[in-house]
Amino acid sequence: MNHFLRFLCLFLNLILIGEHAVLAQPTKSGVARPSTRATGTPERDRRNARSGVPVPPNILWITCEDMSAHLPSYGDRTVPTPNLDRLAREGVRYRRMFSTNGVCAPSRSAIITGMYPNGIGSNHMRTVQASRVGNGLINYETVPPPAVKCFSEYLRAATYYCTNNSKTDYQFNAPFTAWDENGNKAHWRNRPAGKPFFSVINLEVTHESQIWARANLPLRVNPATVKLPPIYPDNAIIRRDVARNYDNIMVMDSLVGVILKQLEDDKLLDKTIVFFFSDHGSGLAWHKREIYDRGLHVPMIVRYGQAWGGNVGRGIAQFCRSGSVDAVAGGRTRAEVYAGTGVSGRTAVQNAPPVHLCRPRPLRRALRLFAGRARPTL
Repeated sequence: MNHFLRFLCLFLNLILIGEHAVLAQPTKSGVARPSTRATGTPERDRRNARSGVPVPPNILWITCEDMSAHLPSYGDRTVPTPNLDRLAREGVRYRRMFSTNGVCAPSRSAIITGMYPNGIGSNHMRTVQASRVGNGLINYETVPPPAVKCFSEYLRAATYYCTNNSKTDYQFNAPFTAWDENGNKAHWRNRPAGKPFFSVINLEVTHESQIWARANLPLRVNPATVKLPPIYPDNAIIRRDVARNYDNIMVMDSLVGVILKQLEDDKLLDKTIVFFFSDHGSGLAWHKREIYDRGLHVPMIVRYGQAWGGNVGRGIAQFCRSGSVDAVAGGRTRAEVYAGTGVSGRTAVQNAPPVHLCRPRPLRRALRLFAGRARPTL
């Protein structure tokens, strides 16, 4: 099931190649040093004005948890989400995006590595939490094969300043080489001057636990009016929980607005490719942990900066089936930093064949095919 892993391929295609291959050209000393200076018109912003070297785009990854496509931009108008509606109007909505698993840790291991969880030993939930181990089970941590890396490690090697705020939950402890900053204070604003950034901001308010953790807060959604899935009994408890879940989605949307405002304040919104997606489907009963659409289907919206083809695909829905492993493969090709690294997914743009699990294979042909095609086929 390569759906969510395909998204990771798409991600590193969408992020690191751009309209042109973003890999820096060698300097006289043979060291790749991409320039990040951008002046002049939007067309010239993609390249250093003096050297002609492509300028890497900034990348912002806004993730939420435990949320199916319960958004107006995907047809569910139960609650307003003005900030995500804006992102959808200015970007591309992927309508057939799926996670590899219906639960967080295995899915997140796929997202961070671009590998299928059953190929790197991370498919079983949960391996590293001693409080959940009993009946003779041994607490253990997934040990990925040596060739498997967090894709942020490749981005760091390509001069990106990489931050994660703040959840990891990869089934293994993130190596110290994965992030420049990893914690609740990690932010692109902390990067050295002139560096492109890749920042992950994870919004936990839609996690299933928040349905009861926020149960006593004011509820802005009328439980009597929410539409219940036919698999649920129609009673006050179910209606209250479903209403709370939608209320949490509204809170999450407001946090997305805060993040986008920070980008605008920093004058970086049009110089940054913004991704929004969920780690897997809804956290409601008989959704989370399921391997049907209700547990795997997620929203994914990508907004290109104006200097990176932002007017192309605005408000368009993409129906190609994609997944989280494809995001990594995609992002990798964007920077041309993943050649020979061996990811499981394939880019949604070129529909290249998947790479064998845990077996490095050159992606140079795929990179050549993709170079110059920064935007997904619509």
